[in-house]
Amino acid sequence: MIGTIPVVVLDLDGVANHQRLYDANLARGTPTPPEGWIDRDCIARINSICERTGARIVISSSWRTYETIRGQPVGGLVGTVAVLRACGLTAEVIGATPDHATPEQRERHERADRWPEIHAWLSSHPEVGSWVVLDDSEFPGVPAESFVRTDIAVGITDADVERAVRILSAPAVTFDREVDGRWIADVEALPGVLAYGATQDEARANVEALAAQVLAERESAQ
Repeated sequence: MIGTIPVVVLDLDGVANHQRLYDANLARGTPTPPEGWIDRDCIARINSICERTGARIVISSSWRTYETIRGQPVGGLVGTVAVLRACGLTAEVIGATPDHATPEQRERHERADRWPEIHAWLSSHPEVGSWVVLDDSEFPGVPAESFVRTDIAVGITDADVERAVRILSAPAVTFDREVDGRWIADVEALPGVLAYGATQDEARANVEALAAQVLAERESAQ
């Protein structure tokens, strides 16, 4: 199957909210409902990414693991999406990354490394074409060309939106494997643009670099 569906892998804290919101809530000194921890302007920016690219959302935030969410009949992904809908999210949410945390990590209120969870979800969904990770934390493994790091001080910004749209709008990459085990990546929209790699990720990185070079040369020749 050739993947065609664009996906936004979405963290929430530091993306859909920010430090200023945290400070304002804490200063009030009264309990804040879950909706109060989400910034509607940030949600509008996330909606904009999806409207402009046709992307669907996959939740990677730790919110997806909460057993209960105040004011919601259930927790987990369903409760999280209900909160986001109440804050104006219109984009389609198609799932959540798996939770790889061990019982010991959960006991310590820690979470597992995020990239293996994201990679596991992507690997099990070949229908996905382009994808971007929105997160305020850097973590090893995620390809830089598919990552937009937000700033927890302000949450997602207009500049972050533009970078995410560029990533999702990049030409789709397809893969095949040679008999010698090497991966070959091909950009269908750019005939002749293909590259090899020892791994699928390496082949993707190589062909995306080549595609960027070809597109830059075409633009300069115009």
